[in-house]
Amino acid sequence: MEEQGTSMLEVDGRIEVHVVRAKNLKRKDLLSKSDPYVVVSMQGHELAQTMPIKDNQDPEWNAFFGLHVKGHIPEDARILVRVMDHDGSLKGAIKKHDYLGTVSLPARTVFEEGDLVGVFNLLSENDSKVKGDLTLRFKYFKDVPAERTDTIIYLEEISWFSSSNLVDE
Repeated sequence: MEEQGTSMLEVDGRIEVHVVRAKNLKRKDLLSKSDPYVVVSMQGHELAQTMPIKDNQDPEWNAFFGLHVKGHIPEDARILVRVMDHDGSLKGAIKKHDYLGTVSLPARTVFEEGDLVGVFNLLSENDSKVKGDLTLRFKYFKDVPAERTDTIIYLEEISWFSSSNLVDE
């Protein structure tokens, strides 16, 4: 299947995302340490999000997410893993969350090789100063039917369901 000259990759199976930890994150708050959390997205759609860990530049989430993916994606699609600093509300006003860095991974590698694990340096998307690294693992199981508790993501539709099996330690 091709869309506007772009080669497409067919996926149908279960992807597991393990957000392990981050190290040496840049401090963005003036009066306290950052409250980091991670958002995993692909093709502009959020796949998973961890809970923030308060006052920590070396957070350990050890969070697992299981998703069933089905459809076609461009072969050059990227999985983006963004680390953000959660800034809560102040007297009812919502503050903007600070950006701490991004890991950008080729989705094709995850879907074709089935396992991607490593410690990845955080990079900047917007010329802001970032530092630190993120430990991640992605596993893909082709042709595995969806489990009753899986979040099902139809890649050719805009309807993405956002629930997770986040495990807090």
